[in-house]
Amino acid sequence: MKSIRIYIVLSGIVFLSTAPLYGQDEELIVTTERDLVFGTLLSGIGQIRTIELADQETAFFQISGPRRADIYISFLLPASLMRIDGSGSIPLSFNETSAGWSRRVDQVPPGGNQFHPAVGTSAAFNPGNRIVYVRLGGIITTEPQQPAGQYMSTVTIVVDRTDL
Repeated sequence: MKSIRIYIVLSGIVFLSTAPLYGQDEELIVTTERDLVFGTLLSGIGQIRTIELADQETAFFQISGPRRADIYISFLLPASLMRIDGSGSIPLSFNETSAGWSRRVDQVPPGGNQFHPAVGTSAAFNPGNRIVYVRLGGIITTEPQQPAGQYMSTVTIVVDRTDL
């Protein structure tokens, strides 16, 4: 059997409000620490592959910003993964537990805050910690007749400062 290799390319985009410019301590910085990877699936077998927030294959972001700042986190999500040569696609979906954030690097749900990545959620930096960690999982469904090949798509994280 041939294999299907799946990649998600993540891009970090930060949207700041139109408030006056602030010093370096006031800006938001988003760093992609790890891409979302569904791994290799076999062609010829219909499969559902779910990446949960506790899985090592989740996308992992670090957002740093000013103490006590309020932010809103959401994602621009594709509906499918596209085959590299453009000749096929795999449906990609997300639900209310596909994303989560925490102020601790090692904390995932239930300790973290879960949300639907397309809807987004509010978060805040606390006085002692200027970092918020975000994880993103997802669900793909392949059909038995899925062509073998490499599939990928782009997911964009959007972070907006809401306390200005």
